[in-house]
Amino acid sequence: MTAQFKRFIEESRGVAAIEFSIVMPLLIFTLLGAVSIYDYTRSDRSVSHAANTVADLAARYDKISSVEMTKLKSIAQMLAGDEQAKVIVTNIEFRGGTYRVVWSEAENTVPITTSDLASMQLPQLGEYNSTIMVSVQKDHSFLFGTHGLNEAQQAASAFRRPLFVEFINLSP
Repeated sequence: MTAQFKRFIEESRGVAAIEFSIVMPLLIFTLLGAVSIYDYTRSDRSVSHAANTVADLAARYDKISSVEMTKLKSIAQMLAGDEQAKVIVTNIEFRGGTYRVVWSEAENTVPITTSDLASMQLPQLGEYNSTIMVSVQKDHSFLFGTHGLNEAQQAASAFRRPLFVEFINLSP
């Protein structure tokens, strides 16, 4: 009996297979987590890029028609990679020491009102100046749902001053 036990202890065949079976699930779990984090970061970057690009485009207009506004919102959704992304394009002015919404257009959500501005962090503006604010928000579903993560919400806002006029008008 002791001879069999001694042979069992000294036997080294199959050790690599046992080590592989212990380590491989950990490596796969780590790889799936890394891919999920990369996908989330890439998606978050696309939301930020969408907000910045559309804010820059909107700031170049002197007057935005409803057709152009629809195109701007579609561009934001396309850049964010989600047709159901929530997009808000707002013109905010600073007058008499307070911020107020001149106009706000939204897709898949409600427009911003002047009362909503109190809870937002806004850029400093001089008297009678305005800014265009573009907010993009989308839901992100993780590829593998590992590490207890299934869904997250991504949002970004961008501000741009009008480039060629003091105020950008919204025309029908």
